Amino acid sequence: MLTVLLVFVGGALGTSVRWALGAALPFGGGLPVTFAINISGALLLGILTEALHPIAHAHRGQLTLAFAGTGALGGYTTYGMFAIDTDGLIDTARLGDGVLYGGLGILVGVAAAGAGMAAVHAIRRSRSRKQVVK
Repeated sequence: MLTVLLVFVGGALGTSVRWALGAALPFGGGLPVTFAINISGALLLGILTEALHPIAHAHRGQLTLAFAGTGALGGYTTYGMFAIDTDGLIDTARLGDGVLYGGLGILVGVAAAGAGMAAVHAIRRSRSRKQVVK
């Protein structure tokens, strides 16, 4: 039950942040905001996943991932809107734009998640080298 509560609270928090960003940006929601939110969410999820890797199987790690990953970042990102935006471009006879938007969203999202994981891994490796030198 605790895990469900953490996902719920995290999801409400992430969704609120996404809504606030969409409302605060001068051009409101739409394609650029959806794209930026999804890419930044993928980056943050990559960072979180790699940061939690040492404790991923521990109870604390699972609860943190449920709250921050599934909940907050799941609520923050909006792949449903991404699909609607892509479909909207295709439906308005902008097939090339739709394919480009959809393809870039997936490719850049995967690259952002990988970059987040690589950054945490590099920081961890750098810290462990510094400890060995001391």
